[in-house]
Amino acid sequence: MRKRRYFFVQAVSKFFNTIVEIIYEMHNKYNLPLVLGGGVFQNRILLRLIMQKIPDVILPEMFVSNDSAIAYGQAIAAASEFETL
Repeated sequence: MRKRRYFFVQAVSKFFNTIVEIIYEMHNKYNLPLVLGGGVFQNRILLRLIMQKIPDVILPEMFVSNDSAIAYGQAIAAASEFETL
């Protein structure tokens, strides 16, 4: 049973760290503010790992960070596009 748990923890760790690296690389590539919204970012472990790598991340404060928060991120992205025109 311990061996199975060890492999499970290892797999989850690799998965989370891969997600963090993908987000980090995309954040650096496009040089845009990083706004996180959506249910996946309610996971405290994943969110902590991302914030350790990218401390200036923007999180919703006035509403729950579930899938309804995705629209907030889309609005921020659209607003930044208007600034560059």
